[in-house]
Amino acid sequence: MLDSLYLGVSVVWPLLLYMIAGGLVKKAGWVSDKSLEELNKLVFRFFLAVMIFLNAYLVDIYHVFNQENRRLLLLCLICIALIYTIAKAAAGRLVRDRQRRAVIIQGIFRSNLALYGIPVSAAIYGEGNQGSIAAIVVVVVPIYNIIAELLLSRAAEQKVSVPGMIKKVFTNPLAAAALLGLLFSLCRIQLPHLLMIPLENIAKAATPLAFVVLGGSLTVKNMRNNWKAITGVSLLRLVLIPALVILTALALGMRTYSLVALLGVFASPAAVSSYTMARDMEVAPDLAGELVAVTTLLSIVTMFFWIAVLRYFSFI
Repeated sequence: MLDSLYLGVSVVWPLLLYMIAGGLVKKAGWVSDKSLEELNKLVFRFFLAVMIFLNAYLVDIYHVFNQENRRLLLLCLICIALIYTIAKAAAGRLVRDRQRRAVIIQGIFRSNLALYGIPVSAAIYGEGNQGSIAAIVVVVVPIYNIIAELLLSRAAEQKVSVPGMIKKVFTNPLAAAALLGLLFSLCRIQLPHLLMIPLENIAKAATPLAFVVLGGSLTVKNMRNNWKAITGVSLLRLVLIPALVILTALALGMRTYSLVALLGVFASPAAVSSYTMARDMEVAPDLAGELVAVTTLLSIVTMFFWIAVLRYFSFI
């Protein structure tokens, strides 16, 4: 039991401290909102991209899409499709405002996979053991982007350009980094040691910097007006959805790496990029930001719970 609790604490405690540090830095006035916004772009376009590239590059390409990971990926795609379909049908009946409805649906189906999945997997199983996560990132991140682009564009009554959407998907830094890393691995391209050292140091800085920026960026302004939507999305995103997916995976015989990868996809909070996209399209940005803020803070507790429980029963 103590071992299970220690693992849960060891994974989520550093993330919480990084977020607290970001909040304190912002409160002290050492960074402005504009600086945090620019740092957020830098983290996602560079630091996290390097981290994902290295994780994909260091895994055995022939192991990434082995039979177990193909089963895992198929389960992820089926679950995402079901979650999106059910969320859209339910929100269509319960939420009248078109823009709020789109943001709520996005908050339910789109997780913070890149920011949570890889660090959690690395904390549990060590660097270089993220083959399952690498397989998921390559496929799921572009799908998240496509669905969110269509969903929010319709809510904003914007015309959807298929070529433009395809360009956005394949120029996404995280998806491109994963594909490039897998390509290097497939072609057996060996990066020189002098290049690997700085790349590894950049990758190590990605998670702390990302959560410091996230902690400084979290704001909750209209909780009174949005508390029903926030409560509903939080319960679904962090409790009900991961419970159903994990139980399904266990019934299918999935264990260890696969379960941790599923935690990254289905037990992580609403994606930070969901707020960025909602703000850029002017689709209920306040609600989108609050969903990210609240689910991120609550996920520290829920992620600890899921890790501790799965470790207690020796599933991970």
